[in-house]
Amino acid sequence: MEDLLRARAEANGGYLSRSDLLSSGSDDRDIQAAVAAGILVRIRRGAYAFADTYAELDRIGRHVVLALSVADRLGPNVVLSHASACAVFGFALFDVDLDIVHLTRLDGGAGRREAGVVHHVGRPPTDRELVEVDGRLIMMPTRAVWETSTMVTGAGALVVMDSALHAEAFNVEELRELACKNSQWQGARKAGLYARLANGRSESAGESLTRYMCFKHGLPQPTLQHEVRDATGDLIGRTDEAWLEYAHLGEFDGQVKYTRLVRPGESASDVVVREKHREDRLRNEGFGMSRFIWSEVLPANSKQRADQLRWELDRSRKLYLRNRTVLSA
Repeated sequence: MEDLLRARAEANGGYLSRSDLLSSGSDDRDIQAAVAAGILVRIRRGAYAFADTYAELDRIGRHVVLALSVADRLGPNVVLSHASACAVFGFALFDVDLDIVHLTRLDGGAGRREAGVVHHVGRPPTDRELVEVDGRLIMMPTRAVWETSTMVTGAGALVVMDSALHAEAFNVEELRELACKNSQWQGARKAGLYARLANGRSESAGESLTRYMCFKHGLPQPTLQHEVRDATGDLIGRTDEAWLEYAHLGEFDGQVKYTRLVRPGESASDVVVREKHREDRLRNEGFGMSRFIWSEVLPANSKQRADQLRWELDRSRKLYLRNRTVLSA
């Protein structure tokens, strides 16, 4: 029976409804006992998930399970929108309350907020603004990103825009066109500013926050994913950021990034040694190097790191640009 319930949960998008459990022969006492035993976890009233699979999800993944359970309960009169739609599409989110599910009403019902769910009204989406994902109607990526960007901080707007562009969910021109069409929305002025800054070459939220730090503190925007080659043209490495006018490179060091770099048979320390060797080779080509970590580029903490980067850029310019021309890619 458990195998059947797990298959049902997977088909639902990660959750079981109370009806699913009752139809399997369980009663409410059985459900409560499964929760108490740590087999199931209650994600909201009338919705449960297997604790082991739920524990493996990150915060955005858990939000998707929550959002799908809400959307399925409310039926075809609503669609997932705003940050909840962005989560379904797998876009990075920053500065978003993931305990709140966002829906847009299609039936003309009143907007409201209740039990962790925000019911949005306003300009009704057209058929072209809705897409089907696993049998459910979801707000299209462009509008979902725009909606989210009008409601979050500038850093949050840049993160979700960069992420969607990197995923090639749409292009910059489509985003800016939607920004022009919806320029009267509350929060549109701020969102429009970051639509002009958004760049699909950012490969992580950390890289987007590094660019936000530069924007906020008046530093030049970096070139992203810059390839450095030696005198023979062989590729030494690709760096997250490059300020070529300063002969300076940048790397965002995130835990996920280092996990991704581990090769078969390697340990994390092997990756660190290999990355240090790579950095030495990059420096030998006449570049300075900065490394950034998550805590440094968070908007609340970023001024100190921005001031340090300003000094590092100036030092590289003085050290490496005398009698030298640096060509951009």
